[in-house]
Amino acid sequence: MAGETFRSELGFLRHNKWVVAGALSPLLFFGALLLYGTITGNESMLPAGPALVLGSVVLLALALVHNPLPRSELEPVTASREGLVVGKRSYPRRAFRAGFYLHENGRSFVRLVRRVPGLPPLDLVVLDQAEGQALLRALGLDAQHSTTRFYGTSMVSNDPWKWTGITVLVVLAGFLLGSVLGGMPFFLALLAAVALQFVPCVVDVGADGVHIRWLHTRRFIRASEIAGLYDYEVRFNKSYVMGVELRLRSGESVRIPVGSPYWSRNGTAMLISRIREVVHVAPRVHGADVAVLARGDEDARSWLQRLRALGAGANATLRTAPVQPEALWRVVEDVNAAPRMRVAAAAALAKSVDPTEKARIALVAGATADPRLRVAFEATASDDDAEVERALDELGDDARR
Repeated sequence: MAGETFRSELGFLRHNKWVVAGALSPLLFFGALLLYGTITGNESMLPAGPALVLGSVVLLALALVHNPLPRSELEPVTASREGLVVGKRSYPRRAFRAGFYLHENGRSFVRLVRRVPGLPPLDLVVLDQAEGQALLRALGLDAQHSTTRFYGTSMVSNDPWKWTGITVLVVLAGFLLGSVLGGMPFFLALLAAVALQFVPCVVDVGADGVHIRWLHTRRFIRASEIAGLYDYEVRFNKSYVMGVELRLRSGESVRIPVGSPYWSRNGTAMLISRIREVVHVAPRVHGADVAVLARGDEDARSWLQRLRALGAGANATLRTAPVQPEALWRVVEDVNAAPRMRVAAAAALAKSVDPTEKARIALVAGATADPRLRVAFEATASDDDAEVERALDELGDDARR
């Protein structure tokens, strides 16, 4: 789908050259010491070189990540599914991994995160949230058209005292086994206990909700289950971890640890922005009540054949009007509808629409965080009916899964 085109004049936030120069000053100072030592033969100050270089690298990284005291320059901006043009600079759409609307320090802006790690994001000042969402929608980076992946820190951070106790027990068990079987069990237990501290959690946020993975655990939280969200900080000894807490309508709280406040404040803000967009900002398209999509007592093959006929209008009789394609599309795109009904509507449409419209199903799949639902959407476009039947069966009957 071609999508819309966004055109406006926006402020382009550049890094402040004086801030960058200040971050590089320890490195420049080391260069001066090196030159002085070479000329005079006095090398007493050179051992401080590694500390100065490391300090400069840390300061430069902080300056690039947090972009303090940025300079804003007004530039004409054009955005579409093909890419972004800012003044005389152009960026292909594939250059960006994600985009977010943020409001910080009295300024509203859109942050576009590069796909190449290490490259600083692009920040574009917008008038308000509506203009920011229009820019993201034109690029296909809004919550309704894309799934965004975030990497947090280890879930150990959520309850460090409990995991410390578990670690002590694991290491003690390894030590006892090691006294009988040799040192290898103790070494493996210690290695496993340390590794748990560094295994990150992976969070996918799509139009339908939030999917959280850590080790072998998986949890999907539908957008309609989230009543509120907040940032939080926890302290363990002398270290701090910040993250996002989801308050569910059931009363349960789910915490997603992001990382150290020194490095992860922007990441936490972006995660909150995207989840808030999914829960509160992104428009909800309410699907029609198409009861004829329900499976009933049919086997999977008969059900799929009836869905295919339904999409082609073959259900029409003198007393029954055909189900209009747009009614089926409303079900497919309604994130509040039962997952199985959404896939059933997609299966009904897949064989009766042209390739251009079939790409619309691919867009819905790309904005779906629930992995099983995403795979099911992708399967509906398959010519293998057995694959579609299997995908429908795997979703189960639970509308709230």
